[in-house]
Amino acid sequence: MNRQVYGLLATVLDYPGAALPAAVGRLIELLREDSTQSAAALVAFQGEFQSGGLTGLQEWYIRTFDFRADSSLYVGHHLFGESGRRGVFISELADRYRGRQLPPAEDLPDHIGCLLRYLAALDPGEEASELIHACLIPAISRINAAKAIAASPYRPVLEVLPGLLQQSENDCVPSGELAWIPSSSSHFPILP
Repeated sequence: MNRQVYGLLATVLDYPGAALPAAVGRLIELLREDSTQSAAALVAFQGEFQSGGLTGLQEWYIRTFDFRADSSLYVGHHLFGESGRRGVFISELADRYRGRQLPPAEDLPDHIGCLLRYLAALDPGEEASELIHACLIPAISRINAAKAIAASPYRPVLEVLPGLLQQSENDCVPSGELAWIPSSSSHFPILP
């Protein structure tokens, strides 16, 4: 899969702004080449955005992701709760982002948008696969299980996201933990 898709998905999952319509349009174009089901999900999201406008989508974003822990877009929260391990995870991500010379984000480094941008900067391989299989997919599964997602215009995007991530990294599936988290850490995910 084209790594550009990750950056576009990051824009879709950021707080809605002026860049959103163009990102969704380009994402639909790219996904039509690889996955018509995923493209259809983005078309549904685009329809919701167009009918409710930017302000309506911003309200949905806040209601869906900002006021509910179970549907928060902070991956570390879903993997570690508010423990010290999340702090280690955030610190390590910040170092890795600087190492790739990614611009600083307004969100914490464990926000799904930040992780997707980092993934776009990585070459395919073990580190990208670890992020997908040990971080993103487990966290997205938890987000998708949240009640707030059922009525949200973001539901189609979040439902196809695990499949898009798996499609891009089938060649290397790690053991379920991140090698760069201290060895005393337990396997992901640790929350019930």
